Amino acid sequence: DFEIGKLLCVVGKSPKVKLQISKDTISQFHAKIDYQEGGYYMEDMNSTNGTYINGEMLNYKEKKMLQIGDVVSFADVKYRFL
Repeated sequence: DFEIGKLLCVVGKSPKVKLQISKDTISQFHAKIDYQEGGYYMEDMNSTNGTYINGEMLNYKEKKMLQIGDVVSFADVKYRFL
């Protein structure tokens, strides 16, 4: 579990990110989640192994709004958005 709040949350393997996932399948700067216009949006940052919402892969720089209950995957690491 992790809380992202309303500040930009970068996900990746780098120690410089807010949500660090130390796995070989995770890119240094994998994806970001940002609060904009009343909702949370996720964007892939050109990751090697992909960023997914409910099994649907995001294209590089594609932003998609997250909905309560969505399954968010960074490569093979999954979370549920609540």
